[in-house]
Amino acid sequence: MNLELLESFGQNYPEEFDGALDCASLAVTCAFNRWGTLLAVGCNDGRIVIWDFLTRGIAKVISAHVHPVCSL
Repeated sequence: MNLELLESFGQNYPEEFDGALDCASLAVTCAFNRWGTLLAVGCNDGRIVIWDFLTRGIAKVISAHVHPVCSL
């Protein structure tokens, strides 16, 4: 087989787990922004939490729903 051809389709994944995003509620759904710097997480308590991957912290919490957020 042509190894150069196979290696061009390879994916780069982290080799180790380097942290966790901690929140008080259960995550139901999530979506990244187009650049991969922000993560929106829809929670079971109706909140939407925006995580900033550059600072590894919460950028914003939106509490606008009473039911679980099912899609973003």
